[in-house]
Amino acid sequence: MYANICKANNIKPLTQRRVSDLIGELDMLGVITAKVVSNGRYGRTRDIALAVKDDMLNRIRGILQERLGN
Repeated sequence: MYANICKANNIKPLTQRRVSDLIGELDMLGVITAKVVSNGRYGRTRDIALAVKDDMLNRIRGILQERLGN
């Protein structure tokens, strides 16, 4: 799905490594929480959640809608 969206918009998709780095940066900035979860033989994954309060999220949504016109 991600690759198709990138192709439709003529942009180069990010590598898995770059996405992982971005997740780490957002976690350090406190925008998200990314906790590593071990699933035994099924490997490890990251449980990602927003760390932004609802009132701030509404303000961000309003700013984006205003600037992007949606």
